[in-house]
Amino acid sequence: MIKKWELLALSCVVLGTLAFLSFPIMGGDIFLSKGENVTIMVNARASEMGGFEPDEIVVNQGESVKLLIYAEDVVHGIAISGYDINAKLYPGKWVEIEFTAEKAGTFPFFCTIYCSPTHGLMMGRLIVVPTS
Repeated sequence: MIKKWELLALSCVVLGTLAFLSFPIMGGDIFLSKGENVTIMVNARASEMGGFEPDEIVVNQGESVKLLIYAEDVVHGIAISGYDINAKLYPGKWVEIEFTAEKAGTFPFFCTIYCSPTHGLMMGRLIVVPTS
């Protein structure tokens, strides 16, 4: 016969496993492109309020990409490594950044202006899928 504490321990293991397995589903947003000209709307908030959403952007090599970025709370910045992109984002304003995804690979993007105590966690990644 199972004791109460054994049942409780088993329940905790099962619930913990389910939570761990569902983390990628419940985690950050992902944007997947579906065309040659891609427009992506991005929200920027202090990382404790969500950071960049989506925090993962997947486009195909050669696509023309337009990022429309809206800072919701305070001044932020965004830089995309490997693409020479660095812009200042003002609260309540839209910023438009256009580029061609010429280089395949994974490129981190991050906030460049101190915005909160968890500023260093405000990041994401641009994934450019090779065409061949």
